[in-house]
Amino acid sequence: MSEFNPHLFENKYVHYLLELETVYKNAFSTMLERFDSQVIHAIDQGVLVESEPIYKDGEFHILLPDNPGALMGSILIDNETLNQILNEYVTELTRELQFMFGTK
Repeated sequence: MSEFNPHLFENKYVHYLLELETVYKNAFSTMLERFDSQVIHAIDQGVLVESEPIYKDGEFHILLPDNPGALMGSILIDNETLNQILNEYVTELTRELQFMFGTK
């Protein structure tokens, strides 16, 4: 991989698609070790597919869609538990992004 360029990240799906796929795959695998696989699959397929990784002010952030509970398909989970898992998932994604792009 070439050196990370924050300006290229604005068009990340052209310049960093393979790296992003690896980041999301690694975070998914880590989360599967911690939580119920059906919940993690529902988050991956329903919520994260609508998320947006961004790089702003020298840091990575994951923008999640509004009302992620509505995107969980047939998986029933209370909002508090979902928010806890999403917070951990976002933290893991951020760690993976930092590692992949060498920003921390």
